[in-house]
Amino acid sequence: MDEIARVFRPGVHLYVSEPVYGGAFKEVIRVFSDERVVRAAAQAALDSALSIGAWTQAAERRFEMPVRFRDCADFEQRMMRQTFIGHPIDKTKLAATRAAFERHIDLGGANPNRPIRVRLLRLMD
Repeated sequence: MDEIARVFRPGVHLYVSEPVYGGAFKEVIRVFSDERVVRAAAQAALDSALSIGAWTQAAERRFEMPVRFRDCADFEQRMMRQTFIGHPIDKTKLAATRAAFERHIDLGGANPNRPIRVRLLRLMD
């Protein structure tokens, strides 16, 4: 945040969209990639920037972002093979992920919502 403040001009706005560690989507993801620490650190960095006075918060919104997967194979391909590259996925994690995923599937596929927190920050003059 200090580096962003250094290169931005005073009065500029910064839009920050960060997934919240919660919701149905997290229940599935955390089996192979527990983001609790990373998500908390991201929010703490924003809170710290606001507390020292370089930034002010102009707005904040929270919403549920719908996420849709046709089936578990679609989830595995898009999330486990493409998005979270580098996370070791063994047979045990794959089976546990499938079990967690299947709790959210219905006739139309799986729709585990992902909570998002958006903050609009303004660099102080």
